[in-house]
Amino acid sequence: MMNKLLTKLIFLLTLTIAVGCQNEDESDVLAGDWSREADFEGVSRSDAAAFVINDTAYVGTGFTSSTSTESRLNDFWKYNVDQDNWYTIASFPGKARSKAVAFSVGGKGYVGLGTDGTNLLTDFWEYNPINNSWKQVANFPVSKGRYGAVAFGIGNYGYVGCGNDGDNDQQDFYQYNPSTNSWVQVASIKSKRVYPFVFVIDNVAYVGGGSNNGSYVASFFAYNPLSNTWNQKHSLYPDGDDEETDAIKGNDDYNYNLQRTSPAAFAIGGRGYITTGTYSSVLNNTWQYNPVVDIWEQVDSFEGSAREATAGFSIKNLGYLATGRSGTSRFDDLWRFDPNASDND
Repeated sequence: MMNKLLTKLIFLLTLTIAVGCQNEDESDVLAGDWSREADFEGVSRSDAAAFVINDTAYVGTGFTSSTSTESRLNDFWKYNVDQDNWYTIASFPGKARSKAVAFSVGGKGYVGLGTDGTNLLTDFWEYNPINNSWKQVANFPVSKGRYGAVAFGIGNYGYVGCGNDGDNDQQDFYQYNPSTNSWVQVASIKSKRVYPFVFVIDNVAYVGGGSNNGSYVASFFAYNPLSNTWNQKHSLYPDGDDEETDAIKGNDDYNYNLQRTSPAAFAIGGRGYITTGTYSSVLNNTWQYNPVVDIWEQVDSFEGSAREATAGFSIKNLGYLATGRSGTSRFDDLWRFDPNASDND
């Protein structure tokens, strides 16, 4: 009788420990999940440009290298998310380039700036998916070319800013109006930066990160095009930012360091996401931003090789990351992020 009772007690104790360990493991599982999709069909590359029109992604230009050659590219590809397949489209007609920017408005895509390896460029081009054609539009309105900038579309306008003109990092922003084929300068972001990130939520653009004069930039801003104003949000590195209050620095909800250059960024379901990039070394961690409470939360880390200079975009409440580089290695893979899945599904 005693042996049976002892056996039951040992069983219950073992079960309790097992359940406790299981709950602890489950609590450590980060939200979201990455899965590998059909490889990008062009050559491996970094610093490509990407935009989305009607749930179709377009990725092209960039820089490729092998043991024998290095070159800028002008090919362009479209990705059909329903078929999980890539198709070549008309090549970009401007100079082959890397580190360009891209945005889409009014059912058309726009690509410009960057470097051809010798010169920094100011030209911009419009892509029409209906007839698969490109045409040149008004140049970016600065005297020098620019690389490492950011671009986004809101409403009927495109916006381009930051980057480096070959001499200095920049903070100015310009609005492009397709109906008049013209640019106008708008309010500048409050601090200079090159290789920052941007995503758009509810017609507000969020720009952060990057570097300025070789130092990582922690400031993070929201741009409202209706009021033409930049609103500073909490730092990407609150504990290391003198402008943050002691209350924020002592709050565990803000105990993170998200500083980085050249990450991928996209928006899904009212949340912003950044992943990969460089902070001393290439990264694979992924973070979700909630604009309602101005707080970041870590989600499932990118499951491909850590990298930077990737192309990021979102389609149908899913995020995507394509290409990129780690050191001298360049990639041609495509990954999908589902914020509603989990890595242990």
